Formats: sequence, structure tokens, C-alpha cells
Amino acid sequence: MEEKKLQIGDVQVVMKPTSMLLKALVILLIVFSMAAMGALAWVQAGLRRQTEDMRAQAIELDRENEKLRQRMENPDDVQTISDIAREELGLVDPDTVLIELQ
Repeated sequence: MEEKKLQIGDVQVVMKPTSMLLKALVILLIVFSMAAMGALAWVQAGLRRQTEDMRAQAIELDRENEKLRQRMENPDDVQTISDIAREELGLVDPDTVLIELQ
């Protein structure tokens, strides 16, 4: 290959042929960059999923905290006592018939 000269205004541009090694290196860098971008996108998607899962857990914990806060504010309330007995102790009202399916 030979040099190509190009005149642009007052500037002369000389284009010299490049070696195969340089071309291979540029192609390798492009491929590596594309692989790195793909890996980063994959990691970013995983982090987004984790973030959404954690947000859902935080919302559920906020609900549970509010429920516990209400129980603490009304410890002598009949409904609160009934809820605790049913949910945590497995007790039922005397007029209720409990049928367990297995």
C-alpha cells in the first residue's frame, strides 16, 4: 500500500497504510468493549431486580410495623386481643367451629 496525500485548505493530510497488527488490535478492543458493555447491562439488570425485591420487602415490613404499632397503641382493645389470640396462638372464639383440612 502507498501513502495517500490529501490537501484540505492550508493543511496537508498524509494517510499511511496501517499494519495488520494494528487493525487486529482495534477489532479486539471493539469486541472487548462490546462484551464489557453486555456484562455491565447484565449486572445492571440484576441490581434492578434486587432493588425492586428490596423495595417490596421494605413495603411489607412497613405494613407489619404499622400493624404492630397499632397493637402497641391499643393493648386493651378487644379486637387487638382477639387478633393476637387467633394469629399468634391459634385460638378461636368459643362459638366458632374449627375445621382443619390436611
